[in-house]
Amino acid sequence: MSKDMSNSQPLYQQIANHLIERIEQNLLRPGDQIPTEQEISDAFGVSRITAVRAVKELETRGLVTRTKGRGSFVTSQSSWHSTGESQSERLSVVALVLPFQEMLALGVLLGVEQVVKANGLHTSLRNSTADTRHEREILIQDSENGIGGMIVYPCSSADNIGAFSSLVVRRFPLVIIDRKIRGLDTPFVAVDNVDGTYQATRHLVELGHRDIAFFGDAISRIESEAERLRGYCRALIESRIPVRDELIIADGLVVDERLDADTGLDQFGYISEATAGAALEKLVGLSSPPTAIVCINDGNAVQFIKSALKRGIRVPEDLSVVGFDNLPFSAHIEVPLTTVEQPFRLIGERAAAMLMRRIADPSAPYESEILEPRLIVRESTGPPRSAGS
Repeated sequence: MSKDMSNSQPLYQQIANHLIERIEQNLLRPGDQIPTEQEISDAFGVSRITAVRAVKELETRGLVTRTKGRGSFVTSQSSWHSTGESQSERLSVVALVLPFQEMLALGVLLGVEQVVKANGLHTSLRNSTADTRHEREILIQDSENGIGGMIVYPCSSADNIGAFSSLVVRRFPLVIIDRKIRGLDTPFVAVDNVDGTYQATRHLVELGHRDIAFFGDAISRIESEAERLRGYCRALIESRIPVRDELIIADGLVVDERLDADTGLDQFGYISEATAGAALEKLVGLSSPPTAIVCINDGNAVQFIKSALKRGIRVPEDLSVVGFDNLPFSAHIEVPLTTVEQPFRLIGERAAAMLMRRIADPSAPYESEILEPRLIVRESTGPPRSAGS
């Protein structure tokens, strides 16, 4: 195994490059044990510290995984091929694919970058613009053109199952956040959506509300929204309050204003103020109108507050409104918003750490982590008029 060590690269890098060549030439195959650090030290005439650093370089790049007490073994990633790029170049970048450009993207990105950078890799931020066709292009192109792994916040739970399943079959390192892909098992990180809206709805019940509406914009297509509806229903039923069909708007309303043709949402993933107004008119026109509403996210909740105030409906005196996400603007609108906080940065950190483990061993069992939400109470919620003083 001895090799000339006379070039100008650091010794550990020369040793790592030699082992990479053997892996790429299939002289070391997936599952094979690479030489021990002592064997490397003896063969190349270097210190044990240099040998350890060379092996660590291969681990960082995801080419080998260490098993305590047994040694280091080549991962299945070594069988990947990409025209014009070496394995080390391909594994140096991971992609974070998000469907929007709003504030929550920054939190997730900061969390991902922190972990990825600590592992010696780089992050590429990709925006699918909530367009399933664009998302599919990103999944296919990036996975075939050198990206070492992906963290994806899907446009929906029901689209692009073909592209996602192709990545799963290939054991491409992939972690999904927030929205599960229906029908597929993948590594996954999200907040507890059921508990989040459970907390929000219980808060309204404890204030004295009984007629509580729920507004979702894409429940039939997005699993996290369906989970939030379950939390709302659970809180009402546990409080012995029947769920009223007419108080649930499951997939939004599209009115005259031009919205995205595929999703019924604007470029930020939210309904328009006009759509919120149409939904509000529908709800207040009921024989027993709601005194409170749980919205699927902060953006939609803000639109409901704007529409209510324009119609002379006071918030929270006439209508309490709750959001979900705790985005930075939610505390600074005309009526500061009661909302459920998602730990976006922590989601990014946990997803990136999970991805690093997938890169090290793509055949490892799938992991799943559900993080705790937190209810943030502000001025947009209060007792209903009948329960007030």
